[in-house]
Amino acid sequence: MQDLDKHIEAILFSSDHPVPVADLVNSLNRALELELDAHVVINHLETLLQKYEEDFFPFKIVHTGGGYRFLTKEPYHASVSSFLNIKSKRRLSTAAMETLAIIAYRQPISKSEIENIRGVNCDYSIQKLLERELIEITGRSDSPGKPLLYSTSGGFMDYFGINSVDELPKLREFEESGDSIGIPAEALEDEVRLGEEDAEAMALDEAEAISGEGAGAEETAEDSGEGASGEETAADSGEGASGEETAEEAEAEADVDAEADAEEPAGEDEAWTEEEEPTPSQEETFEEPEESAEQDPDDESER
Repeated sequence: MQDLDKHIEAILFSSDHPVPVADLVNSLNRALELELDAHVVINHLETLLQKYEEDFFPFKIVHTGGGYRFLTKEPYHASVSSFLNIKSKRRLSTAAMETLAIIAYRQPISKSEIENIRGVNCDYSIQKLLERELIEITGRSDSPGKPLLYSTSGGFMDYFGINSVDELPKLREFEESGDSIGIPAEALEDEVRLGEEDAEAMALDEAEAISGEGAGAEETAEDSGEGASGEETAADSGEGASGEETAEEAEAEADVDAEADAEEPAGEDEAWTEEEEPTPSQEETFEEPEESAEQDPDDESER
């Protein structure tokens, strides 16, 4: 049975796509004229998987796309890509990815149903997916017109590294029935629960904000009280200083008035004395009449 491992390796090596277990069983039974079952082939495959996991081999056997195939190990991807002139892996466009996702989750599905979900024409996207062998035609619908039905292919599973559509991510919001009206009960319960949690969080935030504002108001009141007391103290000290200045000014004015009062009498006496003393011109004027009086008799005798 050791030769059976080599036969399996040869078949996988010659294939450019994943080989299902059923195809291996049929090929080996026809070629070797044996009556093998799937369990025997799977046991040999598990042995080969462990064998090629060793670092000695630059490639390994991978279970992907619903079958088994040889693939290069990751440390040697750059060398193989350089040899094959592969610059980058071709990626699907956004429209193609949306179309492919609808087909994967609703397969088998017709083109008109895809367009109803997307809301746009999907002819180009479907054609590209068919060219890349990611989808395939699996029959016709019983609806009027007998439209074609599309499903994912083995290339789709190999492209995304899965072995069955059951391994696709589960979408909670996906509903099989399109006849439901309103919000589903589970979604409604989730919304109500989230709303209650949000309300509680908002209430806590508001309470913290109010308490913070109260503490800030008390601190502000204390600061304003201290400021007011400081201003009053400053005002009192200012009033004291102004009072002292006013007293000094009053004393200075009193001294000036006293000096003025002391100087005023002397000035009046001097003025009065100056008025009483006759000026030289006044004396001369006073004496002239006497001279004229003395000369009058002579003048009369002469006459």
